[in-house]
Amino acid sequence: MLDTDGTTAKMRLDVEVGDRVHPVRSSHDRAGYVIADGTDAADAARVCKALADRVRIETSG
Repeated sequence: MLDTDGTTAKMRLDVEVGDRVHPVRSSHDRAGYVIADGTDAADAARVCKALADRVRIETSG
């Protein structure tokens, strides 16, 4: 859990270096998630976007 400007957020990644990542076709294909609370839905969405923007998944091949 992270404390971000008075909100609580959780970020989870389920992949590691070298893991094969497939295109997302359903929620079972996701590489992780970000979830947050806020003063309202827009605030929670802002926190989620700010955290998700920090994640970089690079692919090669």
